[in-house]
Amino acid sequence: MRADPDQHAAIEASRNVVVSAGAGSGKTSVLTRRYVRLVVEDGLRVGEILALTFTRKAAAEMYGRIYAELAARADDPFVAEQLADFDSAFIGTLDSFCGSIARSGCTRYGVPSTFAVDEELVARIAERESLGFIREHASDPTVADAIRLNGLQRLWKDGVSRMLCDHCPVGDDLPLTRFLPIQRRFLEEQHAQIDARLDSLFATVASLDRRAAKCIDSVQVLVESVDHDRTVEALARLLKIARRCGRSEHPDVAILKEVVPEIEQAAQLAIAVRSTLDSWDATQAFVTLLEQARQNVVRAKIGGGVLSYHDVVTLAIRVLSDDTELRDHYKARFRAIMIDEFQDNNELQKELLYLIAERADSSVPGIPGADALDPSKLFFVGDEKQSIYRFRGADVGVFRSLSEELGGAQASLVLGANYRSEPGLIAFFNRFFPIVFADARESYEARYEPLRHRDATPGVAPTVELWRVERRERGDGDSLEDPDAQAYHIARAIRDHVENGTLAVAERGPDGAPSERPAGYSDFAILMRSTGNQIRLERMLRLFGVPYVSQTARSLFLEAPINDMYQLLQLAVYPQDRVAYTAYLRGPLANLSDDAIVRLLMDDSALFPDPAGLSADDSRRLAIARERYEAIVSMADRLPITDLLHQIWYRWGYRYHLLRRQEYATYLEYYDLFWELAHRFEDRGLAAFLDEVRAHLGRNEKMDELEALRDDSGVHLMTIHRAKGLEFPVVICAYAENRGRGESVGGSPFYWSSRLGPAFNTGIVLPGGVREQPANAVYLYEQRQNELEAQAELKRLLYVAATRAESHLIFVGAAGKAAGSMLELIEPAFTAVVDDPAMPAEPAALTVAIRDLLPVAAGDEYAARRSDREIDMVDRARAYAALPRVRRDAAVDTVTATAANAAHVAATHSQAAHADPAYAARVQTDPAVRAVSEDAALDVDPILDQHDLAAVFGTFCHALIEHAPAGGYADDVEPTALTRVRLPDLSRRDLELFVRDGIALANAFVGSAFTARLRALDSVEHEVPFMLAVDGTMTTVRGQIDLLALDSRSAVVVDFKSDRVVDPAHYAVQLDLYRRAVAALYDLPVEVVLYDLRRAHALTITDSVSDAVVIDAIERAAAAPAPGAAFIAPGATG
Repeated sequence: MRADPDQHAAIEASRNVVVSAGAGSGKTSVLTRRYVRLVVEDGLRVGEILALTFTRKAAAEMYGRIYAELAARADDPFVAEQLADFDSAFIGTLDSFCGSIARSGCTRYGVPSTFAVDEELVARIAERESLGFIREHASDPTVADAIRLNGLQRLWKDGVSRMLCDHCPVGDDLPLTRFLPIQRRFLEEQHAQIDARLDSLFATVASLDRRAAKCIDSVQVLVESVDHDRTVEALARLLKIARRCGRSEHPDVAILKEVVPEIEQAAQLAIAVRSTLDSWDATQAFVTLLEQARQNVVRAKIGGGVLSYHDVVTLAIRVLSDDTELRDHYKARFRAIMIDEFQDNNELQKELLYLIAERADSSVPGIPGADALDPSKLFFVGDEKQSIYRFRGADVGVFRSLSEELGGAQASLVLGANYRSEPGLIAFFNRFFPIVFADARESYEARYEPLRHRDATPGVAPTVELWRVERRERGDGDSLEDPDAQAYHIARAIRDHVENGTLAVAERGPDGAPSERPAGYSDFAILMRSTGNQIRLERMLRLFGVPYVSQTARSLFLEAPINDMYQLLQLAVYPQDRVAYTAYLRGPLANLSDDAIVRLLMDDSALFPDPAGLSADDSRRLAIARERYEAIVSMADRLPITDLLHQIWYRWGYRYHLLRRQEYATYLEYYDLFWELAHRFEDRGLAAFLDEVRAHLGRNEKMDELEALRDDSGVHLMTIHRAKGLEFPVVICAYAENRGRGESVGGSPFYWSSRLGPAFNTGIVLPGGVREQPANAVYLYEQRQNELEAQAELKRLLYVAATRAESHLIFVGAAGKAAGSMLELIEPAFTAVVDDPAMPAEPAALTVAIRDLLPVAAGDEYAARRSDREIDMVDRARAYAALPRVRRDAAVDTVTATAANAAHVAATHSQAAHADPAYAARVQTDPAVRAVSEDAALDVDPILDQHDLAAVFGTFCHALIEHAPAGGYADDVEPTALTRVRLPDLSRRDLELFVRDGIALANAFVGSAFTARLRALDSVEHEVPFMLAVDGTMTTVRGQIDLLALDSRSAVVVDFKSDRVVDPAHYAVQLDLYRRAVAALYDLPVEVVLYDLRRAHALTITDSVSDAVVIDAIERAAAAPAPGAAFIAPGATG
């Protein structure tokens, strides 16, 4: 697609510029084309361009797009040279770039260059040190008052710990006490301003005619007494000032009624400021104590070699500020710098970029100003309306001020078109959001400019609706709770739309032309401000048979599947656990009757006794339960945890137990998530895994870090933050009435601002002691600022949610007051749009409507629950028996692809000569194939030979590649920093060599042109398991593909080899089985690549192995003696 004028201006810009890129404006395309222009037209080498973005996913996408665009111009010799050198390109996250700078000079500040970045560990250090601080100083009056006002737990975790974690980075040696004189000055300025305000108000009161009304006289007397003695006690009397003046219509009485509230407000502020100044010694003492805690945390982080991302960027700035030689190196290395999503950054990140964008002839101490920058190096892209990461330190004001710093209007460009949403939606946005973002004068507020739109999709009639669900009456037990009612309406509407085909959405055909089609389940996205009500949505979606995929595992540990599997594993490790024993007996894996369970529990001599009086059915079930328990016990210490789960889920039929009811189908995803969690604990053992699970059981809590491979065949459930950067045909913003955490006095133990620093709710000294509620004036000021900034961010969150929609947008919330919520923003603006007489002049297809929905009777849910969706297994069995029989051999055993390959090699007594003739001939004649067969030695080889670690080294290299950052690993990584890979037990010297050579091989792959090609595809997955049935044999093949890359047109299978000598023919059967498995799974053309890590060489395997050879290899592997007997589920045949 050709660039529009705005995009073209951004691509061609040759000066420092800030590009404001709204939702759907094509900014990724602009960044890609600009990068290509810098190479093709300006002659910059890829190593001279620094491209940074906010997430690793975005960096990988940009990397792939840029490589693909350059590859399309590979006939240009210079471009071809850059493609060959693409591993020198730095396209990654700002965090990873900061890490490389910090490691270059951190040792001068006592920080080891092998430091690890671990936010969770840093938080634990801060919690430990802050608890020690509170315990040590609990008897100090100021600390004691802070505990009394905030509570110990909140002061510890939400107060001191959070401040030390978020605002006291390594690299910033300035003490917290530096803020004290700034706060004191602020208080004195506030005091003077409030005094002047009181002077003005008192003068107004004094000018009134006291004869007009008695109330004027009494107020004047009070004001005169306070005016002469503005102590806290005197000011407090103004809070009880008389308001009643009868029905007098005298003008002076009217003036008094207006002035009195202003006097009260000014008096409250004056009391807070005066009291804080009077209590200043206590404030100083508290901050001085906090400074000691800050030093302890910094020492602990340095000593442990662990930092947060905030530490890393602060340290990187410190390194570049102090080391001008290193700064000059980076200034010379990068001739162009492009930064995406800069609205999610802050002043620190800007300072770092200014340091490396400084003019070559300048080297000012500290941070250079805008006038000291190279005039044509910086290219910022962002959207102030999409800055929604304030909780991570993002400061939208920094982005807002950038263009003014860099040159005003000349440094500002706007991408003003939205190509994502239908024109009707854009018309709605252009009326709705100017109301939401109205009067955005402060630096922390976002401004909205009208958007242009693309052409409409024929046949698609966009809609925007506001659903207000009436709240149930208090005490109404016959109706669903309000959140459940919303979930009910949402789930039913989605089901009805999909089943009836009543909602049209856009799609592009093979020729790229837009057309309409009925919406399917995967076209819907339900977005939420938080995941607190996600479990209610999941329950209602299951109730209506609506498939869904959730981006956050919220109810994983609340539902039966995980609990049932956990209880059996818990019993296997801890046979004395009577709760696990009882739960296992009652669950579907044993399913004994209550009577049988009681009889078994009464006999505590052993597990699974044979008590008298059991029915025949219970006796049979008990025998199966005993067999399964004994089988799990025998496997628990020799098989991976994931194999144990596989046994329970598939071989013992738990999965089929869920498939009996349609609404249970979405529980199938829970196995994938549980499997992923188990996989992470393989190196720590089953007991550690159970400890982790036990800590979460019964809790409705989110596990954002837990993700499994999912398809997109259902409704998407996610937070608005997770949806950023995505787009969906139909967006439903649910629970719009939800408000964030309350921020009343005491709402947070402390607030922080870059100007005033920390302000804790330590109270103020008043006559008679410390009162419970009033806080010091700095705290109150920062609290108010926090509330204003939070409200401004809520508007931006609403914008991000709404602009994910392509064709249809629905807001859903409980009717009524909703202060501090999105609904409070939505309702007035939505009503104004509906009432706007100009709206009908917009595209006729647009429908904007408000729907008021009634509460849902509990009986409606019951009726839906009793709908005939339960599968009658007897009827299904009869129907199955009536089907025509097709003769087919059934698989009765499995072998691995590597075992089949090894059996083939062993049988032929040669790695190449006895493979398929065509394949063997290619080894002898193809130079590319022959090249990888020649010896390639590494320094670590003698160690591998001595300790028989060749296979371990290969696994290590694979793991490094799987977890590699976008820019690769630092060359000097300490082995202890590699927390996500397993290391062998070697001496320190041997281990360092083992790690060094492994990282060298991994980095060569990560930075290769071949990897860039893979990243350009839609998905790249590591360690992909499969099972394959091969015609002609009863044995199935299972395997695990090292790397699988896919798009809609093709698949690429990559098998890594780290052997000293790599003969492709040696792996012929294994690779051919991989090809067959992927072709069967995805029905796509499959390219198989043998990647030789030692030589960084990708060899495409084009020849296939004959069916006869493959079947023979599988049969030989199946006939070989097994290392252990396979477990057969009760009732199965061997």
